[in-house]
Amino acid sequence: EKGTSTFGSSRQVARDAKGEGCEPTFFLAMRGGFRPLRVGDRVRATYEGRGGDAASADDLASSDASETAGAQTRAFFGGEIMYDHRDGHFDVLYDDGTRERRVPRPRISHEDPGEWSLVYVGPENKYAVEAVVPDSLVKSEPGINVECLFELRTSGTEYGWDRLTGTVAPSPETSLPSPVAAFRTRGAPAAPPS
Repeated sequence: EKGTSTFGSSRQVARDAKGEGCEPTFFLAMRGGFRPLRVGDRVRATYEGRGGDAASADDLASSDASETAGAQTRAFFGGEIMYDHRDGHFDVLYDDGTRERRVPRPRISHEDPGEWSLVYVGPENKYAVEAVVPDSLVKSEPGINVECLFELRTSGTEYGWDRLTGTVAPSPETSLPSPVAAFRTRGAPAAPPS
């Protein structure tokens, strides 16, 4: 099926562990991206009956996770998709037994974002990753959101102790992973006319 593209990009400065310029190899991994929601899928969702975007301290304590953006806090609760209304809304049965009808897709994400996959290896330090969303979904759900997580590692940036010379020397080891960066579209563009 044809798809509509959305993009995320990032730029990393090439510096070694000493803070000096270098020519490393970059390893960019991604997980997430567009995945359809299906009946029976384990999900995390914000629950309007528990405060939606303004969750209480009790709600946050019982939620799987929370995200803070400025003054707003969103609590995510574990559950399962019970019914697909085929219009971008789903019925969710939460782990505490509460059921919410017609939850819009932007409030739902997969509980497991999937496996990490390597999307780039090389010397470039500017990246663009394309996420294709099926045109039929973009047409039926204007404003659909797509979220991707990225992690970066490098080689050629680390140092170790050279036992022979008793000095610090470049190491062939790969760096520790960077903090995970999340990119979420504000909605995919409208589908091109058929």
